[in-house]
Amino acid sequence: MRLKDKTALVTGASRGIGRAIALAFAREGAAVAVNYRANEEAARQTRIMVEELGATALLAQADVTDPAQVNAMFDACLAEFGRLDILVNNASAEVRKPFVEMTPEDWRLVMDSTLTSVFLCSNRAARHMMERRRGKILNISSIHDCIPRLRASAYCTAKAGVLMLTRSCALELAPHNIQVNAISPGLIHTDRTEPYVLHGNEDGLNNIQTAIPARRAGTPEEVAEPAVYLVSDAAGYTTGTTIYVDGGYLQTTCRIP
Repeated sequence: MRLKDKTALVTGASRGIGRAIALAFAREGAAVAVNYRANEEAARQTRIMVEELGATALLAQADVTDPAQVNAMFDACLAEFGRLDILVNNASAEVRKPFVEMTPEDWRLVMDSTLTSVFLCSNRAARHMMERRRGKILNISSIHDCIPRLRASAYCTAKAGVLMLTRSCALELAPHNIQVNAISPGLIHTDRTEPYVLHGNEDGLNNIQTAIPARRAGTPEEVAEPAVYLVSDAAGYTTGTTIYVDGGYLQTTCRIP
């Protein structure tokens, strides 16, 4: 087991990629704190699935855009586990609107949930990990951290911020034996992206997957597997790196609207 006796906190773990990562960590022997903001039933289902794999699970409700709630969540995790070895920043939100129709409220929602949350959680985790002289922080970004997308200016900007925050934190935390990396998924088949996977998009693309060299969407499990590697001891010399899990899309000249 690659994560035996490790402890992990995964934000946005009630569904999709976050759930897949929580389950992959559990299979590898980690105790997992399952963060969620509002969907308690889905989070409880994730916890049950983690426990069915023989791992310890903790429900960790918090709005990760709120500093007080983030601190309370970390306090609860440390009280339960005694330490935190791994943080996965997965929670985010997206508002799909033309740039000229986006409101300041829309902008703040996306920035806070997608970028500020990474700062808040990583800041708290890093201080704890520095005391222990070890730790792993993994940020789930998006292929749109470097490829723009129509009607997603706030999301693309926030994810680009996650990319640079990953690199900056890696630079500062490397002397403390803390590795900070990112995974940037392309089109992954989750409940959030199912309309794009099954029906194309609102721009009239019959099948969005035709723009992807692999000719298919990825699965959450295909994101979870490199996540396990990046937070394992095998990646002790890997930091500031982003792995693109995108079916080869980044290598093309195509652009998904």
